[in-house]
Amino acid sequence: MLLKEFKLLLVAATAVLFCLPAAAETETEADIEVVITATRIEQSVAELPVTINVVKAEEIAASQAKNAGEALSLLPGVVIKTQGSWGALTSVRVRGATSTQVLVMVDGRPLNSAQSGTVDLTDIPVADVERIELLRGPGSSLYGAYALGGVINIITRKGGGPAKTEVSSAAGSLGASNYNLSHTGGEGKLAYSFNVEKASSDGFLPNSIYDADSYSARADLALDRNSSLTLSLQKLNATKGVSGSENWPTPFATQWNDNSYISLRYDRSDGNGKSFVNAFLHQNNLRYRDDDPFWPVDTRHDNNALGLSLQRDSVLGSTGHLVYGLDWRQDNIDSLSLGTHRAATKAAYVQGEMAATDRFMVIAGGRYDSHSIYGSRFSPRVGVTYRLGGSLIRGSVGQGFRPPVFQDLYWNEPPYMIGNPNLRPEHSNAYELGLERKIFSTDARFTLFRQDIKNLIRWGDNGFGVWSPRNIDQARLQGFEVELARELHPGLSGFVNYTWLDARNTLGNSRLPYSPENSAAAGLRFAEGRKLSGQLNARFIGKQTGSTTAISGYTKVDLRLARQLAGNIDLVLGIDNLFDIDYYEQDGYPMPGRTVNVRVKWGF
Repeated sequence: MLLKEFKLLLVAATAVLFCLPAAAETETEADIEVVITATRIEQSVAELPVTINVVKAEEIAASQAKNAGEALSLLPGVVIKTQGSWGALTSVRVRGATSTQVLVMVDGRPLNSAQSGTVDLTDIPVADVERIELLRGPGSSLYGAYALGGVINIITRKGGGPAKTEVSSAAGSLGASNYNLSHTGGEGKLAYSFNVEKASSDGFLPNSIYDADSYSARADLALDRNSSLTLSLQKLNATKGVSGSENWPTPFATQWNDNSYISLRYDRSDGNGKSFVNAFLHQNNLRYRDDDPFWPVDTRHDNNALGLSLQRDSVLGSTGHLVYGLDWRQDNIDSLSLGTHRAATKAAYVQGEMAATDRFMVIAGGRYDSHSIYGSRFSPRVGVTYRLGGSLIRGSVGQGFRPPVFQDLYWNEPPYMIGNPNLRPEHSNAYELGLERKIFSTDARFTLFRQDIKNLIRWGDNGFGVWSPRNIDQARLQGFEVELARELHPGLSGFVNYTWLDARNTLGNSRLPYSPENSAAAGLRFAEGRKLSGQLNARFIGKQTGSTTAISGYTKVDLRLARQLAGNIDLVLGIDNLFDIDYYEQDGYPMPGRTVNVRVKWGF
């Protein structure tokens, strides 16, 4: 019944987009969307053979997203999984690929932990984010490990121009509060920005408090007309109550996160292209303590990663580029559960693109990764775009891989759980075909995709009563996506997207967990200058298989309204789960009912 009702809503929303008169169209150079994630160089989305979406800073602000997970939740093919309310562990799946198969980066620096392979999106605030780019499909031909199913690149804001300060304060249901101070500016050759944020919540489930402080800063120095230096810093300290699931509650458990990131990048351009060198250091320290009287736990995991990247983008004639580079990374862990380990990765990549005609473009490349533990892996990709009348046809074929992580290899809790040092990387072959065009003044995009994955790593009983991982499964992820967007009237726009996904373990023909067959989103956004703006968004997630049980489908509706009070003071109202439905994103973790949040923002 729920799916039938949402299909009717989807049809109605699509009809509105196609049938209402459109606003007058005048595309300017500013309307051409440029991204960097798909090819590691700045390039128009219209030239790419792969599927990429962009969430801009103004969209993030209007949605009142508190973290990267919330900012991505309305995109096609994306399923966000949260273990309860704000502050709980939040992960992302893309086209059925798990969070360990999706690479997450900040300004091109990979964040995925070598311990778990995942990134908790709750720990990535978005107040200083310029935009988020999502590449759906494998990106290992440029980025290597973890980019089997997709790449998320979170790009931070660059300062510059007159000094500008913004202060905001928010409070809402479940004891939620948020205080933020940001400042940007520039003087001479120096551009700078920094952001300070304090966030807290009492949580929805028992023992689910959240208290976090985050800091970020970025400085860009122009050394001369052709070269620059960029220093970026991020810091997060968080305390989280760990509620556990309904069937396995942990009322005495607490987790502490201490994350630090620093990078230094040098860019230089010349008459034949651009080059950069980027060095970074990441530190992620986690402590977990459960004072359960029957099964107490007190453990810690200290991770750090040191990396260096070199890249050159050379112009080939008037219609081509050759991008090539080297990556080096060393991961270290000191853990009470895994021991002390070190792993190093050396990689080289190259990608060329050439416009054979003014309608036909080819992009081809590959990356070779050599790892100190699991050996080497080569990941190629070939893509083409072809313009036919007012349509853009695109297609690509590529490979991706996800390596075994430290906890797969070295977990050491005999006689219950033991890692497997002989694991091999998961790897995939992926295929994609897409069409983009305007239909009755509506931007439309249709995409078919398929990915076959081998050597899936799964934990299970090894036959001797010990829980251990093995390369035992194979999977097929296939489906299609439809995206429609239209400006209905000056200041009023709408969008609809739908994803059909068939994600199966091909050895047993069973559906993969947390991969709903049907998912969709629709929204209306309006703005009357700065005086009044708002948006109404609906997100549908169909019935899916959880870890231990089936999860019912749901449609969640959220409302946002913003009003300029006086001068540069804005009042923002957010209502999540407008119709107060009961739903789960992960089995065993009920999500909050209707919540209200009010924010006051002052810029000067």
